[in-house]
Amino acid sequence: MRYKIQNRYYKQIITALLTISLLPIIFLGYYVYSFVSQQMSAVYRSYASRLENQKEEFETNFRYVDVSMIRLGLKNTCQKAINKERVAQNFQIFNTMKEELLLIGNTEGYLEQMYLVSQSQNWILGNGVSEFLDRYPEREKIQELLGIQEASFWHSDQKFLYLCKRVPINASRGGGMLMARFDKEAMLKGILGDAEDGITLIVDKDNQVMMSSEEGTRIHQAMANPDEMRRLYRDTDITKIRYQGQRFVILQSISDYNGWKYMLALPEEKVTANMWGILAMVVMVILGLAVADTLAVMALSRKLYRPIDEIDTAVRRGIGAGKEDMEEISDDGGLMDRVKYMVTQNADMSQKLAHGKRNERQLFLRRIYQGEIISPSRELFEKHGFFMETYEGGTWFVMTIKYHNPFKDENDRQLYLFALDNIVNELINEEDTFPPVTIGSLMYLTCWIRTDSSESAVMKMQMLAIMITTTVKKYIDMPLNIGISQGFTNLQNITMGINESNKALQNAMRAEGEVNFYHSHHTTTENAKGYAAKKKRVQLLHYIDLGEQEACQKELDSYIFGLSDLYYHMFKLELCKLVSEILSIYQDYAIEPDYDKVGDIIDFDIGKTVNTYERLRDYLWSYLLEPLFQVICSQAGERDQWKEIVEYLLENLEKDISLEECARHFNYNANYLSRWFKKKMGMTYTDFVTGKKMDLCKSLLADSDISVNELAERFGYSSPQNFIRVFKKYTLMTPGQYRKSEREKLKTF
Repeated sequence: MRYKIQNRYYKQIITALLTISLLPIIFLGYYVYSFVSQQMSAVYRSYASRLENQKEEFETNFRYVDVSMIRLGLKNTCQKAINKERVAQNFQIFNTMKEELLLIGNTEGYLEQMYLVSQSQNWILGNGVSEFLDRYPEREKIQELLGIQEASFWHSDQKFLYLCKRVPINASRGGGMLMARFDKEAMLKGILGDAEDGITLIVDKDNQVMMSSEEGTRIHQAMANPDEMRRLYRDTDITKIRYQGQRFVILQSISDYNGWKYMLALPEEKVTANMWGILAMVVMVILGLAVADTLAVMALSRKLYRPIDEIDTAVRRGIGAGKEDMEEISDDGGLMDRVKYMVTQNADMSQKLAHGKRNERQLFLRRIYQGEIISPSRELFEKHGFFMETYEGGTWFVMTIKYHNPFKDENDRQLYLFALDNIVNELINEEDTFPPVTIGSLMYLTCWIRTDSSESAVMKMQMLAIMITTTVKKYIDMPLNIGISQGFTNLQNITMGINESNKALQNAMRAEGEVNFYHSHHTTTENAKGYAAKKKRVQLLHYIDLGEQEACQKELDSYIFGLSDLYYHMFKLELCKLVSEILSIYQDYAIEPDYDKVGDIIDFDIGKTVNTYERLRDYLWSYLLEPLFQVICSQAGERDQWKEIVEYLLENLEKDISLEECARHFNYNANYLSRWFKKKMGMTYTDFVTGKKMDLCKSLLADSDISVNELAERFGYSSPQNFIRVFKKYTLMTPGQYRKSEREKLKTF
């Protein structure tokens, strides 16, 4: 007896038997496949780890030079030098700049050359370079880089990699440019070594190869052909390509520092080895078992279905006239099942249409709140389902609601947002309020108040804000902060309202208040506020210099409070100056800062990691100032050591002790000792020693008959003429003139 496979009961029997019988085979296949996949994943992870280590070594060199260039570009010395003419009276400031460039270039790394180029005065200054730009052999390349109108950029040619920053920093145009040049071949060889099992490529955000071998460049060109390329794993950055008849596996890691892609191209046979052969053999065995199992299930299902078929035949014969209806109902579950499905489907479809219309409007508003659309027109609002004719004669407000995210589990956060959205929708009037839009930890709400009185409109907005905060506190017990813009009558001004509500929210968070309205009037000028902030910054740095930790912590609170009154661009500029000067002190003490935390501090904004003034203060103290004071306190005992250094130099002036010899005598690094003299003495080591020598020479000239030749030989000068030149530089007269002047003074007394 043969049965139709379309029969519902017959299909259920076959499905149940196949499921039960195939489960062990499926589990076996899954286990084998998982084992092979885990082995391959382990191989990929090892190569990915190697790629991450390479990326970290590249970025360590790039980050150090980048930060050093920013710090140098922010210094007044650099900004003054860039506009100075290349004449003799300016060589002192050029020598200072050359020492700064040499200090950056002498670090261990792959920096090949550092330049400071003055575009306005047409000169170039660097390690061993001080020349007019027109006479410089590589002027064409320098002119090409100067012609790029960007504040900061990377550039690559066949041999070198350039990092360029405009001076002043963050300006697309300026008086000149700082340039760092890396030797690509030396960098690749030094970091990658002679690895033969893979090819490393570095590609920028515009998909241009910044560093690689010639073969790596050709592989990157092959990756541009989608027909030769396919994704290996959906959830990872691993890709396969075909290049010159051979398959390569491409591993990719994107840099958080500058968005570059670090790629590692591996021949596929080195990755897979013999795993696929083993997997193919196991699959053939499993398929054989599956075929045999299916044949056995078919035979058993026929035997089990025979009694059900006999009962079904008897029932159909007994129905008689209702046979056709019976057949129609019995197919695929019956007519009632199809009716229930249609009713449910229609209800679901209506609900989806309503949600779809609401979601479309929220996406449009999200683009406005994120700044993608500026000054949207009335027609644009109507195009997205807002009936503007209903909004006449009232006042608009933008409300920004911030919830504080204490959730470690993403599911808890989503549940909280769902509850918050429901509360807000229950409290607002949908006819007078645009749908709420959540972006990160912020919720934006645009409200229209139908009233002729601005005071009444403000009161209604205040009541709505209080209702939201009170209800959320009662039912969810989570704190909120709300910022509300000034009222405006033209909806095209919504962008201004968004900025005002964000500013009001910041003030509410700083003052630890729940609701704050934006006020545009200020009692003091921005210049006065900027001067006050600068004064507090100088005092803060003074306490650091004195090593007074408690006073510095109190001054930091006052400084941050004063920053909150500045306009945004002035606030960011003042903050960058403080961080730059603290990093300069870090360099004096040879401390390596946490650049990730420094980046969070500089990126301060309402939607970033550091999004409140309290958190900004905590980050500045915990990640910059407190580690600095720990080192300062640990080195407090070295002050007596510095006194010994000065006494040692004064006692041995006639021995002409060099900076390196002095540093070696006291077990210090020469660069560190040089920076200390500049900081503590206000002069270089050479100027200090030479000045003390001249003081002693003046005393000997005034009180004895020692000759100039004896003085020159005694204090280590190569010739009397050289000694006379140095003496005249410090006293503005020759040794003979000085002796004559001092003796004439004695005669007058």
